[in-house]
Amino acid sequence: MLTEQLIQVVASPMTGKFVVLGFLTLNFVLAGWGRSRDGLLLALPVLGILLARDVLFAFFPHAAIIAGSDLLVFLLYWRWFVGHSGDSKAGAVVSVLLACSLVLIAVFSVVNAQLSFVSVGVYRFFAVLVLVHYVILAVRMFVVPLKGDVGLVLKVRPVLAIGAVLTQLPLLFAGYGADITHVIILPLAYVVHGIVFTRLGSGGQSRRKTAVVDTGSAHLAAIVEFLTGIGQAVVGTTNLEAILQNTVLSAGKLVGADGCAILLMEEDDQERMVLTPKAIYGVYSPPMPMENVDKADTSDIRTTFEMSRIPVPQTALGECADSRQAVFIADAAGDERMQYNQDDDAMYVSSFMALPLVFEDKVYGVISLVRRSRGDFFSDADFTQMQQFSKYISITMSNLFSFFNQLQSGKVDHEVSIAADIQKHLLPRKLPQLPQIASAAYSAASRGVSGDYYDVLPLNRGKKLAVMMCDVAGKGIPAAMVMAIIRTILHLIAGAEQQTSRVLRWINRGIASQVGIEHYATMSYLTYEIETRELVYSNAAHHPMMVYRAAEKTVESCDTPGLPIGLDKFSEYGEQRLDLAEGDILCLYTDGISEAMNDSGEQFGVDRMNELLIKHAEEDADAIVKLVVDAVNEFAGDTPQHDDQTIMVLKVLQ
Repeated sequence: MLTEQLIQVVASPMTGKFVVLGFLTLNFVLAGWGRSRDGLLLALPVLGILLARDVLFAFFPHAAIIAGSDLLVFLLYWRWFVGHSGDSKAGAVVSVLLACSLVLIAVFSVVNAQLSFVSVGVYRFFAVLVLVHYVILAVRMFVVPLKGDVGLVLKVRPVLAIGAVLTQLPLLFAGYGADITHVIILPLAYVVHGIVFTRLGSGGQSRRKTAVVDTGSAHLAAIVEFLTGIGQAVVGTTNLEAILQNTVLSAGKLVGADGCAILLMEEDDQERMVLTPKAIYGVYSPPMPMENVDKADTSDIRTTFEMSRIPVPQTALGECADSRQAVFIADAAGDERMQYNQDDDAMYVSSFMALPLVFEDKVYGVISLVRRSRGDFFSDADFTQMQQFSKYISITMSNLFSFFNQLQSGKVDHEVSIAADIQKHLLPRKLPQLPQIASAAYSAASRGVSGDYYDVLPLNRGKKLAVMMCDVAGKGIPAAMVMAIIRTILHLIAGAEQQTSRVLRWINRGIASQVGIEHYATMSYLTYEIETRELVYSNAAHHPMMVYRAAEKTVESCDTPGLPIGLDKFSEYGEQRLDLAEGDILCLYTDGISEAMNDSGEQFGVDRMNELLIKHAEEDADAIVKLVVDAVNEFAGDTPQHDDQTIMVLKVLQ
């Protein structure tokens, strides 16, 4: 019996519908994992419902199965739209209508199990019910003023609203059992779903890229404000409280928080580790019980919180410090960790995040941010920005405590020390080593604080490398601040921006608009595709990159036009593309290498570097770097050098 039914299904007109649905499912499985979270959370249940309904309909051909499943799919789309647009006004009406429709379908199905092919009026009634729901969705998508994630809604709206309505209309006349329904109408509906999922996926990726670039300016401004405040505080005072207050102010502005607090780890009189509030910005509602407090009075809440000592790991704050993991509660409603922040009073919190301040295995404390308006939530982008920002705070906290300890013992010029520590922590601890390309670097300051910065970033899951070398003018905290800004922008957009010239343009705009013209920087930036060995190079008045060609045993100079970073906000930068081969070598360096002087005033020069590359091309990257540095030191002898020395070598292995 079952075998005969299967044969009938395969031979029936419904086969085409299964083929289309199967293709969409296969496409999603093969490509979907790289799509956005929105695509996954919507497409998986929709595909599951459609697949389940077609299997059921093949064996139990009742109109209620198709109509009911279409309403369930509508519910998923409706919830997605409300969640991404902020439109919640029609929610109650739609919920009642949907519930009544499902009840009516169930009642009619029980009364007449054969109604799908017997009663034309009934299946048309079902089709009308489903169509009304999708018309409501279409109207809301086009006439309601959008807020929230508008870009993604606009991208999906034409297909979802119009396509869904147009594919439901023919069911009013064809019915649910007709061959044309299963051969043409439903497969077309599946195609509409597929286009929606595709737009969600590509929209999510482009939205992430756009969000990264669009939030770059805000993130950059917050980093600059933070570092500037830190620099002024360190140079002018040793007041930790003022420095922490500057920190919560910058963090709160960065993600639009209503309140922000920093709590530091301390040991109480019972030798327990506790979190102690040290700085508060705005109105911060803590996730903890508040006894004998007027919960309508924000000042009373703040005073009580400032006097609190929170044992680790109690509350969401203690959990964050104990686990050394961020706590992100986008929607605080219903989360038991936020049970004290659910009522309509000054303790109310709509969205919460806490991030540990950890550096080199030491927990310094926690920074926490809240939003307090109903329906106002932190986004994933907000959380990602705060994760990166908290790393700067952690580095700074480490430097500050080290500085204060040294200052008390009278061992340090504090501005130089802070600048040197910031610079040291900005440089990569180690360079990525891949089977296809090796990298090595050396950097030494001429006098305490270096103005050189280099970085190597793996992109696209190790399929691509981004490489930077730059030389910042000036010394001390201002130069360290410029390096921090450069690093921030690079890490923020390198993965999203494909053009090297545009990366330099973004960095230039950030530097030119945020710091003085005296703190410019020369810079080289390149990307390298591991599989194709294609290199794209852009330069901002830095020393040209040296390229050793293994096949010809010669050295080329690679350069593009462009002003130094920070001089002109509207500067444009060029690009040069190169194809590399096995054994080819790239060499980036600062003027401390090529312009190193001996006691006769003679410079080491590029020609000597070329000779070293050609002579030692068979060596690995580390050995080449060491050979160049040794040669420079031998050439200079005891002559004092006035420029920082930095060199990086990359060698293509296969």
